[in-house]
Amino acid sequence: MAVNRVGAFFCSSFKLDWKALLGNNWSSSPTSDDFLKKGKLFSTYGGTSKARRLILLHELAHIFEAPGVVWDAGSQALSDLNNSFVMHYCSDVMNQP
Repeated sequence: MAVNRVGAFFCSSFKLDWKALLGNNWSSSPTSDDFLKKGKLFSTYGGTSKARRLILLHELAHIFEAPGVVWDAGSQALSDLNNSFVMHYCSDVMNQP
């Protein structure tokens, strides 16, 4: 896995926004409609520990072919879906300060 030296992992000039389904809003096969109606908006700035955790866990989910994680290149909606999996299944790690 390579990390972009001028991307959100290191640079605070990036703002990361994503929608994730949490708690009772989670289903085994969420749809784009679920995100529109039930998704909670999350934000953080690049270079923060939260941004780094999200980026690493998201990319590791691809590498290990975690069930439910889909190829998301070029699609913010699919990236949001994968971020939901990270937020749901890695909530203990993502909720650290």
